[in-house]
Amino acid sequence: MIGAVIGATMIVVLTACFPQDRIFFLGLHALWGGICAFADTTLRNFASCSAALAGYTAAIIAADNLVHDGAEVSALVSVYALINRMRVLSRSDVVEKAEAVVRTIVETYFAPNKWSGPRS
Repeated sequence: MIGAVIGATMIVVLTACFPQDRIFFLGLHALWGGICAFADTTLRNFASCSAALAGYTAAIIAADNLVHDGAEVSALVSVYALINRMRVLSRSDVVEKAEAVVRTIVETYFAPNKWSGPRS
């Protein structure tokens, strides 16, 4: 779950830093994926799983951001399911921080799409 939060946070940061520049966004996203893959192969146990989860969570959110102009609320249901699992398994301060990250994701998700250029 930590990996999902880290991956989601990273893609929100990349989207906020490069809202009009798809090349830099995709280049840094590829770099992030490479870092996560490297961490996945060098770390062990749960840390390895967290690194892999951070990489593919970022990829899922970025792909959704690049492809869809409209908001799909059903795509956010799994994020809220993760938060509910965290309520059972994690400390309250961890859950509060995760909820803050989810609020940022939701605000970014429902914000107007700022990508420039034609869509296919």
